[in-house]
Amino acid sequence: MGLRQKLRQDLFPHGLAGESLLSIGQFSMQDVESVMRLAGYMRESIVRHKPLKLLNVTHHMKVWFDEESQSTRTRGSFVEAMCALGGSCEVLRPNEMSLGKGESEEATMLALSTQCSCILLRRGQTGEVQRLARYASVP
Repeated sequence: MGLRQKLRQDLFPHGLAGESLLSIGQFSMQDVESVMRLAGYMRESIVRHKPLKLLNVTHHMKVWFDEESQSTRTRGSFVEAMCALGGSCEVLRPNEMSLGKGESEEATMLALSTQCSCILLRRGQTGEVQRLARYASVP
């Protein structure tokens, strides 16, 4: 068994892999403990200057913020984490998207799902992430 597979099995025995994480309420105490163990492994690997490359280069994340919820720290943290795990990341800025030109948010989620292996969506309004997640075919 390779390191990647072993870490996934040890750290996520409760099936978080491949799930859309929409609310902290989705996590059991065991899930939180698994995430904290993974964070510990990642911290150690970064200190040793040997990031854990748990993902293939085929894993790509789209990061989409709306105008009200843009955050430099959140964006930077997610981009850095995705790269440290061995994936790549693209940040989609509101002024670079076609939402104001008649393309719906729902259609955007469908299109993004075909271009990446996961989507980070940060929205200011309660319930918007859950609503839009229904249109994505990726976590």
